[in-house]
Amino acid sequence: MIFYSRAQHNLVMGKVSLDPQGALAHRLRYLRSVKKLKQVDVASAINISSRTYSNYERAYRMPDLRILASLADFFNVSTDYLLGRTTLPHCYPRNKKELEDVTNASVAIFKVADSQLDNEALYKEAFSETEEDEAEDN
Repeated sequence: MIFYSRAQHNLVMGKVSLDPQGALAHRLRYLRSVKKLKQVDVASAINISSRTYSNYERAYRMPDLRILASLADFFNVSTDYLLGRTTLPHCYPRNKKELEDVTNASVAIFKVADSQLDNEALYKEAFSETEEDEAEDN
C-alpha cells in the first residue's frame, strides 16, 4: 500500500496542480498502484526501460510527447489529467460514435434530473423573489 502526504492526496484526488512534473509523478504512481502493477510492467507495456519510468515517477525526468501519450493510453486517462491540468481522468472521445455515446448519456442524465425537479414551484419561487425585490425598491 502507498501512503500519501496531504498534498499528494489532494493532487491525486482532485486538486489541479501548477507543477506538471510533480503532478505527473504522483498520478503515475497512483494509477499504477490502483492497477496493482510494478514499474517494470508499465515500462515494458509502453516500451521504455524501467529506470526511465522510475525517473518519471520520482519526478526526475519528464517524458517526451510520444511517451506521455502512451502513458495516457495505457492508463486510459487524458494527458491533461496526467499533467495535473484537470481533475477529470476521463479520455476525450476519439471518434464520432464515442462522442454520440457521451452526448446521449448526458441527455439521459438531464432528463432524469429534470423529471425529479418541480419546475413550476421553482418558477414561482424565482419570480416571487423578483416581485418582492421590485416592491421594496418602490
